[in-house]
Amino acid sequence: MPKTEVRGRGPSGRKGVFDLICGARLGEMKGAVDDEWDVRCLWGRFGNRRGSGEAIGSRGGHRVVIVGRDEMKLEDARTRIVRAAGSEDVQTSSVHATDRNAVDRFFEKFGPFDHLVLSITGGKGAGPFGTLKLGDVRKGFEGKFIAQLSVVQSAQSALRPGGSITLISAVSSRAVIPGTLGLGAINAALESTVPHLALELAPTRVNGVAPGLIDTPWWNNVSEERRKAIFEQTA
Repeated sequence: MPKTEVRGRGPSGRKGVFDLICGARLGEMKGAVDDEWDVRCLWGRFGNRRGSGEAIGSRGGHRVVIVGRDEMKLEDARTRIVRAAGSEDVQTSSVHATDRNAVDRFFEKFGPFDHLVLSITGGKGAGPFGTLKLGDVRKGFEGKFIAQLSVVQSAQSALRPGGSITLISAVSSRAVIPGTLGLGAINAALESTVPHLALELAPTRVNGVAPGLIDTPWWNNVSEERRKAIFEQTA
């Protein structure tokens, strides 16, 4: 699976490394945020600081729909995107990605779009292997791996020909960090689908992005001491 390492700053300003996982017949990431298209659907988890979806949505000149579970967090994210992009053409929709019927209804109502960016995560599966609850790993797969594939399936009815799909995994798929075995398995499984989807869904362009460690709300459930140690270890 072709991969390109890109160094830059994450949404919070922290320096990091982002791996671009390019699907078959694609060659590059260009199609994921091409300016010739105008409608983007950003589906994921939004917190009190900018995440990957918000960073993409903040590029002006596009109609953006952001989707997630929490209406209050969605509205906060919308406010930040509007402020950054200088455009009011940003909509929100509260839909749980694991509810396939609700997802299908969303795309029927939403209509045609050009780009789908998925940062959906269940937030489960972390912990030292000796005490790791395999039930949590299963929930992690359902909340991220299964949820993202389900949304991609449902989106086929609304995605315009020549558009793009971007799946966001995480660096845990290849970085060896204590306590991330479950997360690594989930993200590696998600990345493995990219070339298959690109081949089956052509001419739709399919890519994956594996961000490095970025200080986002995902880490809120990790103690400050533990979080600091992890970031220092992988700096």
